[in-house]
Amino acid sequence: MTAQQTKLNELLVPLGFPEMPVDGVSGPVTQRALCASRLALGLPVNRAGMAAGSPDEQLLLATTALPVPPNVATDGRWI
Repeated sequence: MTAQQTKLNELLVPLGFPEMPVDGVSGPVTQRALCASRLALGLPVNRAGMAAGSPDEQLLLATTALPVPPNVATDGRWI
């Protein structure tokens, strides 16, 4: 979980998402960040954690920047 949280901070903070603590706990802020990242990556959207080593986690960890998904608000509200 800490690798996911670190990566989510790296990808989402530049887009206006508040920096979350990297504490290994999948709380509501982490779940919201996972949902936003899945939306941007074109994955099925949900707030569930990503299993370590799963294809979803591998895609997240390999991503260098998140595109803003089409058809969403461009003022940061999508995250």
